[in-house]
Amino acid sequence: MDDFLYNVRTGNVKNMDKSHRRYDNNRFQTSNRQQPAKDRRKGYVNYRSLSTDQFSVFKDFFNTIIENQARQAVAMEKIADCLERLIENKTESVALTPPTSPAPKNDTADPVNTDITDIAPAAHPKTRAEMVAFVHDLREQGLSYEKIADVFEAKRISTLSGRGKWRGQTIYRLFHEG
Repeated sequence: MDDFLYNVRTGNVKNMDKSHRRYDNNRFQTSNRQQPAKDRRKGYVNYRSLSTDQFSVFKDFFNTIIENQARQAVAMEKIADCLERLIENKTESVALTPPTSPAPKNDTADPVNTDITDIAPAAHPKTRAEMVAFVHDLREQGLSYEKIADVFEAKRISTLSGRGKWRGQTIYRLFHEG
């Protein structure tokens, strides 16, 4: 014990040299270190070890790929020719047909929009309290929340956030939270 304390106080303890570490733990894999670097890479193939049978298999494989590519090119050319013929026929048929008469105008609009314009007052509510009062008036007239949302959209009343559209759920929340 005295020798230990003496060595600690005087600093005579020799630190191990880091280059002379012991190699007995698992971090060092000496078996792989013996191989050349190119053999350790993934996908490395030593072509000298391939037999002529394997080369013939590769050759057949690449020949089938080449044939498939040629067939695909022929098919794409046929598709392009068909599309060109369709476009030519379409332009000829458009040029030969007389112009169609415009659709007859109906004086009746969408029934939701006519109801909305009849029900909605002329003034636009601007504050939250005015909107709640407006919703309350429309609810007393028997409109659903979806119809009230359509009224708000038809009147182009902006939403509270200034973005998006009025929805029935938004009107419901406005009515019950307001």
